[in-house]
Amino acid sequence: MPVAPIAEVEVDPIIRAALERYLEIVSEASRYIPPEMQQTYGSDVPWRAVADLGNILRHAYHMTDLPALWRIYQQDLDPLEAVVKAMLADLDPDAPTLPAPPKS
Repeated sequence: MPVAPIAEVEVDPIIRAALERYLEIVSEASRYIPPEMQQTYGSDVPWRAVADLGNILRHAYHMTDLPALWRIYQQDLDPLEAVVKAMLADLDPDAPTLPAPPKS
């Protein structure tokens, strides 16, 4: 399924809520990655910023900047996904891989 363009996200509160929730889940999940794994696999990932994004979405939701969220979605999730996949592969090389979510 294709991803809605930002113009659609701007006018559809359901799509925007879905984007924000998706990023909130990613943020929360990042908090459970042990620091040594973060350093070993993703030393260039701004882990504190990833975790802090969830706080903004939960507590300062009235101040969220859609273009900034869209940039995160478009530019930052693929590198983060690659890091997490590498972590998972080393933890259990026989585990099946999940398909990536659709990108526009």
